[in-house]
Amino acid sequence: MERTADYGRTTFGDYIGYARAGIKRFFKEDRQLWISFAAPCLILLISYFIFGVFPFGDNSVLSLDLNGQYVYYYDYMYDVFAGKESIFYSWSRNLSGEFMGIIGYYLGSPFNLLVWIWPRECITEGLLTMMVTKVGAIGLCAAIYLSRGKGMGRLTTVIFASCYALSAYTLEQTMNPMWLDGVMILPIVVYGVEKLIDNGKFIMLTVSLAYAFITCFYIGYMIGIFSAIYFFYYACVSHRKKLYRVFIQRGLMFTGVAVVSVMMSAFMLLPVYHSLSYGKFDFADNVTEAKAITTNFHFIEILDKMFPGTYDTCRMSGLPFVYCGTIVLIMLPLYFFSKKIRGRDRIAGAVLISILCVSMYVQQIDMLWHGGQLPNWLPYRYSFMLSFIMVSFAAKAFDSIAEIPKKRIAAVSLVLFAVLLMIENADNYLEDISRDTMDGLTVVLPAMFVLLLVSAALVQLKDKLVVKKGWTVLFCFIIAAEGFYNTISQLFRQDADIVYSTRPSYNDVIQPAREVVRGIKEEDDGFYRIEKTFFRTVNDPLALNMYAISHSSSMLNAKPIKLLEDLGFSARSHYTRYSGATEITKSLFGVKYELSCPDNSTANIKSAEDITVTKNEYALPMAYLVDPAYFSLELPESDPFEAQNKLLSAMAGSNRDSGYYKRLINSDRTPVTLEKTNVTQGKTTDGHHSFKVKEKGKNAELVYTLSMPIDSSLYMYLPTKYERKVNVWLNRKTFLGTYFEGDNNSIMKIGDFKRGEEVVIGLTLTKDDLYFREAQFVYINDKNINTDLQKLLDKNKDTVAERPTPTSMKVTVNAEEDSFLFTSIPDEKGWEVFIDGKKAELKDLSDSSKTVNYYTALEDTLITVPVEAGKHTIEFRFTTAGYPLAVFVSLAGVLLFAASIFIYVKFLRPNANDEFDDDGEADEDNGSDTGGDDTDGGSG
Repeated sequence: MERTADYGRTTFGDYIGYARAGIKRFFKEDRQLWISFAAPCLILLISYFIFGVFPFGDNSVLSLDLNGQYVYYYDYMYDVFAGKESIFYSWSRNLSGEFMGIIGYYLGSPFNLLVWIWPRECITEGLLTMMVTKVGAIGLCAAIYLSRGKGMGRLTTVIFASCYALSAYTLEQTMNPMWLDGVMILPIVVYGVEKLIDNGKFIMLTVSLAYAFITCFYIGYMIGIFSAIYFFYYACVSHRKKLYRVFIQRGLMFTGVAVVSVMMSAFMLLPVYHSLSYGKFDFADNVTEAKAITTNFHFIEILDKMFPGTYDTCRMSGLPFVYCGTIVLIMLPLYFFSKKIRGRDRIAGAVLISILCVSMYVQQIDMLWHGGQLPNWLPYRYSFMLSFIMVSFAAKAFDSIAEIPKKRIAAVSLVLFAVLLMIENADNYLEDISRDTMDGLTVVLPAMFVLLLVSAALVQLKDKLVVKKGWTVLFCFIIAAEGFYNTISQLFRQDADIVYSTRPSYNDVIQPAREVVRGIKEEDDGFYRIEKTFFRTVNDPLALNMYAISHSSSMLNAKPIKLLEDLGFSARSHYTRYSGATEITKSLFGVKYELSCPDNSTANIKSAEDITVTKNEYALPMAYLVDPAYFSLELPESDPFEAQNKLLSAMAGSNRDSGYYKRLINSDRTPVTLEKTNVTQGKTTDGHHSFKVKEKGKNAELVYTLSMPIDSSLYMYLPTKYERKVNVWLNRKTFLGTYFEGDNNSIMKIGDFKRGEEVVIGLTLTKDDLYFREAQFVYINDKNINTDLQKLLDKNKDTVAERPTPTSMKVTVNAEEDSFLFTSIPDEKGWEVFIDGKKAELKDLSDSSKTVNYYTALEDTLITVPVEAGKHTIEFRFTTAGYPLAVFVSLAGVLLFAASIFIYVKFLRPNANDEFDDDGEADEDNGSDTGGDDTDGGSG
């Protein structure tokens, strides 16, 4: 038999060889890449350990919104992976709601997998791993851009990639880790724009933009804006002749890339859009309303935040986080004064930096970057783009440091010294300066010392780099030391500003509570809500696998939040809390079990035994039959007691509009008097009473005295649009808590009292003024409440609500008469209702010629359907809004992208000598510097 050699076939051994060669190249020839990854990782990790993060202390990485919101989303995903819950819908938020909006804003990053490979009990260590790895990836992507995109030397690449990775913005946003993917991908987006303009290559830009949109649409939106700005910048600096051809031809390609990127991201963007439409869009401010330009700070103040150790605050009064290393601060001016850099590069670069600075300076432009809204804390969320541009320009100057005169380095350093002194004394000549980021010994002196060290090292490095590599090592040590100093300093300053939570503060509350919830579900496998009267934060239910009312998120549904507020729960624009629950509301919303602990303080929880479970015998199912009067009910605002009176009486079909809560008003039978101490009373034009302190510094108090007409519980509610914190006292000695501000804007139970007992309620002002409408004091008629709740339970003795899947609900009823089915499911796109196996078709009440699938009640908030007498099975099925269309659009985008690659490779890819401009300008070295060889030197 004749044997033939198959020389063209690639064997498995060949692939092993390719892999070995690639790994060898990465760790030897491309070692600047992995060093740029490893160095920021180590600096951040060691800094965290010095800060006292576990296992070197009790601290954790949990702070601000990561502590209050996001950690619970990560925790919830453990239940998703276990098959208990869904990424599409959650019953643990604001009654319930879609979840893809939360995925698109908070959980879209592939780095999150590093959290979930840890055991659930070690979630804080998982978050630490994810953050440190992300920061390393930021350095890696910056190194790829500097090394491969700009041809920078190894030393330049490692130093400036590390500076970008450890910028002040990156450290600040460890409390918002979903935004760090944008910081990471920005250098690749910029690299992609440059490759598109230089030679028409579009793959990198398409993939990187899609990644930005998918991992966090919010920062992705900002990166999209920046990529368009950078397109014009780079077109101008890379092509002087035939510029119009660049704008037209490459501009069309850029537009196509953007469209395809959005299409590929549609599976995430379309559900996010629908999620935003439920309320977040209504937060948008009208940027055109202002008659004059409004500025955010004194322009000179932006210099404050360019030095190490200058953290001020992440509140709205804070300045942009733009610090990215003293070496950047020194080399950036040298870039603009270097004769080796082309004039148009320097001019265009100055314009680019100015655009970003003016964007932060002018409030109207700043709002456009934030989607037409003023952000809630953490302002200037795109400031990392300025840091990146500064790093890029500074690296270019540093790569040709051998050609920069010593005098110029010294001059820049002296100017920076002068700037530091000027900023420190700014309050002497800047009349209304509102911030003080430079506080003498703790900031200015260290910054000066760092500036002196880096300047001196630069001068030495310039002369001795090629001769003595010891200076290179020393220089790297100085840069690393500064990285440690600023990172550690910022961690401690952030802790003083917004507080890092300890590891036990999470685990010691969540794990015992989760154990209790698990025990409840083992004994009762039904479909019901569980709530609690103690709170680590309002997002606890997500981590505890509780179907609940409490929740906070930027991806909100405004209508159920408003409904719960009208019924007396603690609620604001983006969150609800179980505070303010009454026997009526907890029963109507199916809260079957309630958890409590001593003094309702999480500090008193040491184990599961410290948590008490109370069963609500009047809890109704998650969906149940009610009287048809419910369907047309309208609830009053600012009067939760009357709202509950109307709601329960309508549902039960009774005539007790005011039979559950009785208002205490000043009369002979129920006298209510108000005594004012050091307070003057007035009236506002919108119906509020105003109370103003007479003499500041002295105790100011309102004291209500009333008499109980029967044995009953007493409740208070103070409606207002202008919250001013007050302390509430009972009988002048028992502190009941605070009211207004924070989470304390709900119905407050004063206590249980006997008939004829005198009750004294004191409100101590903590500020100079106080505003609220008529104070509402009510007592309850337990008999009427229990009678009508039992009436509803009897009406639904055969009603069973169950959850066949995490995205559906099945209800079986036996209606004795025509009724309506009440559900506490908020109306959202994606729900479909099936009655007895057939998709419901109900007459559209606004147009009798049309049909609808279901009705909504209570100001179009909750889903409801009419039910005829008899036995019925009613199913509610949820599909993410925009699906499956969004998936098809994404698939079409991927196919279009693949087809574009095929066409480009097969027919359109230019030859090696076929650049865009026939005059060869596209081949011109943009920096006109040497770029360096592949050595370890400053130029290579």
